[in-house]
Amino acid sequence: MWLRSAKGESVREKIKVILFVALGVLVVGLVIYNASLPPKPTDFSQKAWHEAMTLGNASAENHFIVYTDIFCPYCDNFSRAWADNEEEFRRDYIDNNKIYLEYRLTDIISDHSPNAERGGEGGYCAAKQGAFWEYYRTMLDKLQKDYHSKGIGVSKTSPKIPELDDAYFVEPAKAVARLDVAQFESCMNSHETLPELKQNTAKAGAVVNGSVPYFVFNDFVTSGFGGDWATVKMMFKAGGV
Repeated sequence: MWLRSAKGESVREKIKVILFVALGVLVVGLVIYNASLPPKPTDFSQKAWHEAMTLGNASAENHFIVYTDIFCPYCDNFSRAWADNEEEFRRDYIDNNKIYLEYRLTDIISDHSPNAERGGEGGYCAAKQGAFWEYYRTMLDKLQKDYHSKGIGVSKTSPKIPELDDAYFVEPAKAVARLDVAQFESCMNSHETLPELKQNTAKAGAVVNGSVPYFVFNDFVTSGFGGDWATVKMMFKAGGV
């Protein structure tokens, strides 16, 4: 049978007091330190970065912002969740001016994907002709069929999508009736939208810490997506709709 001596108990109590005080000092120090840091730069403005990458009326009650990257598989999951239910989405949220949806397209995962930059340029080149949504959806369908459905490019630990040639990005453009393919190719070859893509990626980087999809919806802010249409509706509800 083990008995604690009075002296040993006293020492232990003193140690507890010292640790408690030290912890208190540390917490206070962290609070003071964080308060002294400059505010983190953000861009949650109501002005869209690119009007062609929006759905709905800019004067709608709520502005739902999605920071995204065409080669981000979790962004793909989110986009598919609402696009596969687009009729209901438009009826219940867009057409009645409840939500103004904006995508802020970046190539923020270019460190992990050799195709992110060209994918982003494709999105912006399509947007120049007012056909961003059609091109984006067609591109995601192609990526899903060719790679994501086979477990390729679906996470950082999965096999990566190989570097793709420009023909891969032009092919979806050919399927979009509103796109002038020759003009799209010229835009891609000249990299004329690359400065805009990089500028917006830099702005997004100050907000999302490299994690996309990243959502800003009124006071509700979150990142990542692994759900379905029901999850999207829960996000809308969390944002106040």
